[in-house]
Amino acid sequence: MASPAFIASLNCVQVTTLLIFAIVTYILPQRIRICGRGTLIYTGMMIREYNEFILERRVEMIAESIVVYSDRLKELLRRVDTPVSKRILDMEGKDHDVASNYLDIAEDTPEQVSFTPDKKVEALRKKVEGVMEFTGGSCLQPDIPRHREVLGELGIDPATLSTGEPALGDTCKVLSSHDWAGNIRVWAVCDFSGERKVVPLSSIRQTDPEKAMFVMGRQEVRVGKLLRAMAKASGEKFTDAEIEETVNKYKAAWDRRRDAFRNFEVVQGDDIAYWYNRENYVPSVRTTLANSCMRAKPSWVFTIYTANPEVCSLVILKSEEDPTKIEGRALLWRTDQGFTFMDRAYYTKESHVELFRQYAHKNGWYHKSRNDSDHNESAIGPNGEREYEINVTVKDAQLSHFPYMDTIKFLVGNRLTNDEESHWDKMLDSTGGGFTLRCEYCENSGRVTCSECDGDGRMECEYCGGSGREECPDCEGYGKEECPDCDGHGKIECDTCSGDGDHECDDCEGTGKNSEGEECVSCSGSGSLECLDCDGKGSNECHKCDGDGEIDCSNCGGDGDMECSNCDGRGRAQCSYCDGDGERDCPECS
Repeated sequence: MASPAFIASLNCVQVTTLLIFAIVTYILPQRIRICGRGTLIYTGMMIREYNEFILERRVEMIAESIVVYSDRLKELLRRVDTPVSKRILDMEGKDHDVASNYLDIAEDTPEQVSFTPDKKVEALRKKVEGVMEFTGGSCLQPDIPRHREVLGELGIDPATLSTGEPALGDTCKVLSSHDWAGNIRVWAVCDFSGERKVVPLSSIRQTDPEKAMFVMGRQEVRVGKLLRAMAKASGEKFTDAEIEETVNKYKAAWDRRRDAFRNFEVVQGDDIAYWYNRENYVPSVRTTLANSCMRAKPSWVFTIYTANPEVCSLVILKSEEDPTKIEGRALLWRTDQGFTFMDRAYYTKESHVELFRQYAHKNGWYHKSRNDSDHNESAIGPNGEREYEINVTVKDAQLSHFPYMDTIKFLVGNRLTNDEESHWDKMLDSTGGGFTLRCEYCENSGRVTCSECDGDGRMECEYCGGSGREECPDCEGYGKEECPDCDGHGKIECDTCSGDGDHECDDCEGTGKNSEGEECVSCSGSGSLECLDCDGKGSNECHKCDGDGEIDCSNCGGDGDMECSNCDGRGRAQCSYCDGDGERDCPECS
């Protein structure tokens, strides 16, 4: 065997020659077998070993990143509960300089773990920008007459749309949005992989880039190699036996997880009230199960559930760690239409919602399109079919107390329904165990049409009697007012004679005699002369009123009436009984 000193003395060409000689002489003969006619067949072991070497390097590169784990991988590692798994869990997000790799379990085998290479992460983030996710709900169908009417109101051509409902989780891009005056305020035209559909804007949400990293650009690596690389990067030394133990426990945990529905159970009768009690919940904070308004109610509140096992059951999800506690629950109804409907799921983890839905699909049940308390939501079947009306007939609904119901909350005799337009007797919407009675006057809206204005909000003006005109307050309907120039007399004092009708004779200066003492010829001895401007009358006709003493009323223009100030001349004014709303508080229930 060549010594290290000998090898160090060789140049590059000599080293290469030596390597080729070693491969041909010692390695290839072990990798080649001779078949008939001298054919040489390469066994492929070297290629496999090389691929494993490259994969191992790739795993080591993962360990050099800021590692992010999926929730389900972390759950499996916690269940493995070995020193190796604990150390790997501690590594998440610590002291690394490059992008995350989003490690997750493999879907189809316990032998592999999946990841996204660092170099693809930023490109994938850009790819999901502007991509929306459908969260459930009803879209407008171009082949349904009423929907076509709404599309017309929105200005959307039905011929441009595809029929059918998008599936939960389908991704799309928003092409346009349209305001509407109906109960759904904004509709969005979206492109679902080339198919245009109109959905409520509230039923789509921005795709989470972090979640996208766990489904796009995935690669897989063997569990053992990943654990060794991660353990090595952690700085701690583990024996082969410890690694092997962790691998085996991981595979066992993966196998148990494959039976995802093993903790589900369907109960009936008094067991429903038992599992509604918060004492039987897994402790959690700010979850729909922990915050349920029915979590602390006495058992007799649930009589409508417990006394009807033929049509009502409860699906419960028991805790893996403590089977005496539950992590989620959902009512299960056998409907009058013949399908089984799983109501809203209450949970301790958001991932439970999808688990409940998958359990429903597995059993051929329908579930709510959105996991909320809206009674208008449709029910989705295992093949994507939808039902919009849900009816369940119970044996006896003449009870004094009821639980709060999310979906089929309207009681018509002994029939529960989600149809708000039905002539229901009670609405089971009380969180205190009661109910709301139907008001025949206002249909429980609390408001009735104003009888004074017939719902118009306006009524005949009481000031003008509906004419739109009212008497002028200045002239009291006469149409005339006193002339301000002559004070209503029609005449104005003569400025020349100051109203006397005559003036002092200029020739005799009012003495009646001339300078010689004789009678003044001009005034005939009177000392005054008649005023020529007023013909001796002392006044002249008023030019403003032409001697009438009156002019047209400045307020109404001489009409005697004017536009009604109460109704602005329309003849109808705001109704004083309903303040213009057209509705008043219901006299029966308000």
